[in-house]
Amino acid sequence: MAAKASRKPSEPAQGTGQTTEAKKIVELERQVAKGSDRIRHLEDLLDNAERRREILERNLARQTILLDDAQRTIKAQAVVIADARHAEIEDRVARLRDMTSDIPF
Repeated sequence: MAAKASRKPSEPAQGTGQTTEAKKIVELERQVAKGSDRIRHLEDLLDNAERRREILERNLARQTILLDDAQRTIKAQAVVIADARHAEIEDRVARLRDMTSDIPF
């Protein structure tokens, strides 16, 4: 975070009209310094937000890859389970045919 500006105010000029003007200049310099500090602070916040966005984008990409891998794994497991179930059903049908082949119709 940016440090507060600690600029020395301008030296007041000699004379009556110049003193008021010098005070105005000092006040304006103070306001400019304060505005500059605020701008630096906002720039720091923006930089931090951009870094956080980049981190979040990388994390999202990583999570998307993990999700895709998990979906492929689930689909592959579903195919294996379906094949095993199909083989089990075919085996039962074959046993039933063997059992019923001895029965005369």
